[in-house]
Amino acid sequence: MRFIFDANSEILDASEKSIPFTELQKFDTIRAASDYIIEKEVEAVIRKSVVEQFKWLKEKLKIPFTKNLKSWPVFVELNERRNLFVHCDGYASSQYIKCCSEHKCKLDSTLKIGDQLGVDPDYFREAYKCVYEIGVKAAHVVWRKLCSTYIEDSDDNIINLTFDLIQNKQYDLAIRLLDFFTGPTFKHSSETNKLIMIVNLAQAYKWDGDGKSCKKVIDQIDWSASEDRFKLAVAVLRDDYDQTYDLMKRLRHDEYFHKSYYRNWPLFKQLRKEEKFPDVFEECYGEPFNIQKETQENVKLSGKPADVSDQHETLPAFQ
Repeated sequence: MRFIFDANSEILDASEKSIPFTELQKFDTIRAASDYIIEKEVEAVIRKSVVEQFKWLKEKLKIPFTKNLKSWPVFVELNERRNLFVHCDGYASSQYIKCCSEHKCKLDSTLKIGDQLGVDPDYFREAYKCVYEIGVKAAHVVWRKLCSTYIEDSDDNIINLTFDLIQNKQYDLAIRLLDFFTGPTFKHSSETNKLIMIVNLAQAYKWDGDGKSCKKVIDQIDWSASEDRFKLAVAVLRDDYDQTYDLMKRLRHDEYFHKSYYRNWPLFKQLRKEEKFPDVFEECYGEPFNIQKETQENVKLSGKPADVSDQHETLPAFQ
């Protein structure tokens, strides 16, 4: 909220908060008075429910945040449950049941007022994913709405964030984010960044065991005119290893594609197990493929040349 006010001061003009003249005299600058009003506005909204907070965002930014947001009912319920834990030891109230019913939250059919709620591991994991998902989506929607000249920075952040999720095998969460950020209405700073997100969405589906969705994501793009590094990614995701090996040979002298990627990227984790792969790698780079030779190379599918000077060919085993 503070960022919204700072980025668009006109929103503050519509605030109903005011400062009495006697209070105004205490401020040394207009900025200090502005910060005071912002703080009062933030405090007033923060005290409201998350439903009302998102209504505030919608009204101020003219963005339907919750439209087609499948996790919205989960988000509403977990916040209502949080309130029960804080205020009444987790016992279900009429307000909890009413609010959850209005937002079509999934509740136990036997739940009644006075039943005590808990949090089992499955519930906690889903709550974590939901808060993470909505937090990232809301942050980037606001960022891109108010700072349209920084869309490339937003793209980079999304790519790095979702890559880390895939690297850490949090495929479901990566899918939730990338499915949104690759949607038809979502604009990108470049076609390259869009294709990176699509490749990462496809591999998240693949490693999550959903080959059908992986294929669907890949097939929505005509890759014939794309760069060889994208064609390589598609060949790997399609398990087309003959095409993969041909592209590896074509990419061996590409300054944008470093050999360390074969060791580090989750995209190649299945390829690394293929019997022929080590021989092709050695043919391309004149050295045996050794999975223990980890590097600190920037591991996203970037459009920038690999910084070979920063390579650490061998690292201690415990790292």
